Amino acid sequence: MVALWATNSSQLYSNWHSVNNRQNAATRVAVPVVAIFYNLQAERQLSAAALADPDSDRTKLASQRLITDASIKGLKGPPDSAPTDIVTHYRQVSRELTRLPGYREAVDRGTITQLQMNKAYSTAIASDLQMFKDFIDVGIAELNVLGQSALDALWGQESLAREDAIFTAAVVSGHFSSSQRAQIAELIGAQQHIYNNEVIPLLPREHAQAYRAIVSGTAWKQKTEAEQTVLSGRGTGDSGQEVSAQVASQWRQSVGEITRQLQQANKSYFGQIIRTTDHELHGLMVILIVNSSVGALAVLLVVLISLWFTGLLRRRIFALRSSALELQTRLPDVIERLRRGEVIDPDTELPSIPYGRDELGMLGRALNLARSTSLETAVQQVEQHRGFERLLQRIARRTQLLIGMQMNRLIEMERQHEDPEVLEGLFDLDHLTARLRRYEENLVILGGGQPQRRWRKPVLMLDVIRSAQSEVQDYRRIRIEASGQIWLSERAVGSMVHVLAELMENAVTFSKP
Repeated sequence: MVALWATNSSQLYSNWHSVNNRQNAATRVAVPVVAIFYNLQAERQLSAAALADPDSDRTKLASQRLITDASIKGLKGPPDSAPTDIVTHYRQVSRELTRLPGYREAVDRGTITQLQMNKAYSTAIASDLQMFKDFIDVGIAELNVLGQSALDALWGQESLAREDAIFTAAVVSGHFSSSQRAQIAELIGAQQHIYNNEVIPLLPREHAQAYRAIVSGTAWKQKTEAEQTVLSGRGTGDSGQEVSAQVASQWRQSVGEITRQLQQANKSYFGQIIRTTDHELHGLMVILIVNSSVGALAVLLVVLISLWFTGLLRRRIFALRSSALELQTRLPDVIERLRRGEVIDPDTELPSIPYGRDELGMLGRALNLARSTSLETAVQQVEQHRGFERLLQRIARRTQLLIGMQMNRLIEMERQHEDPEVLEGLFDLDHLTARLRRYEENLVILGGGQPQRRWRKPVLMLDVIRSAQSEVQDYRRIRIEASGQIWLSERAVGSMVHVLAELMENAVTFSKP
């Protein structure tokens, strides 16, 4: 998004900057360029008259040269930011204008022909118009179309000015040569083509109407009549067709009026182009600002949405992590409580992890599945453990019954016999039976039960210790030293006897002989 925004803004700024540079260059140079265009045309017309009559008064020509020089001095170079083509054509115009003093000197000395003089001035004017073309070529289609029509209108006026220079030379000399008449015919065709095909059809309606009014007006008709008179070949003279005073007057009046009208129409149209260019520049600036602002807002929005989604995902991930850690912490406690025989509700103790339908939801479902599997496995293990305990207890209880019956039987036999050897054997069997009873009680305890021996009254601690001693295999190694009358509560006698017997067994087993 940042790359797209930067590229778009850069392109829009480049477009605006290009048009703005050309507009600034045109504002700086266009007015002097147009002034030079009109002044060179006027100087060319007066130079043609001077060449036609070397002895004529040249006050007007000298005055016009001063005006032309002043307009040339007003021509300043384009700004540093101006496009390359404008700078190139400015240098070309400058080179052509530096040749102007040479042309003037040739005119004053009469060492240049009418054709050469017209070509020299026309070349300078053409380079001037080329620079004008650079100003209107700003890269915007609408402005290019409007500018090309404006340039064509200037070329139409230049064609009329060239014809005027030829007429002026002929009027001053008093006759038209055949080459002059051919040039006039060519220029008439150029004017008709320019205005009828390249200017009027392509201009906006209100400006096209102004040019249409000029080419169909009275002055243009008078000009056409004067041209037809010259081209029809009426007149006499050895050196060519003579020029009547009526034709000369008719030409001067009509051309002066047409030139004034064309200048007004061009000025009006150029004003329209300037306004259109300013409007396009403003539009480009608005587009640049709007697009850049919208792009920046889009980038900011994407960043905010990304941060929001990231935060949302982080919260969900942390919630899943917390639920997994809680499951890891609480599951052993639940399993332990199940082993102790407590009745619990798994859904309450280990609630399901909430999840959605996306990838994190899949992870949540996997954790829930792991939770269910863990609970099922724990329950199965607890059930198996309980079953094993019950089995041990049943086996131990049955064995304890047999051991109890055996001990009772041994006690009866001990009472019935007085033979020392027999009694010693019976005492050994009794001792083995007591040890066997302790081992069976171990099975009962491992199975989760309690020893079955019960006492109804408190017992002396000495008797408790002696009872424990009797259940140890190497009981003769154990010496008992007790003082005082210490009694043990009846409910603790069985367990205490068992514990002391186990400790004594460990002592005699893991001690030196």
